[in-house]
Amino acid sequence: MDPFDTMSPRKVLERVSTLLGCSQTTNEVAKYLDSHNELKHLREQFLLPKVAELPPCK
Repeated sequence: MDPFDTMSPRKVLERVSTLLGCSQTTNEVAKYLDSHNELKHLREQFLLPKVAELPPCK
């Protein structure tokens, strides 16, 4: 069982940033959350364009 399952997203960010000893907005927190994401394999099934790849708009 994931220890973060019963926590709110805010509490998860607080806990992870404390665990890593950094701010909640750092790449380290994002990488940690990505590495522990049970649904990360689903990303391969979706096209998520980056802003630079989007066509220009008027």
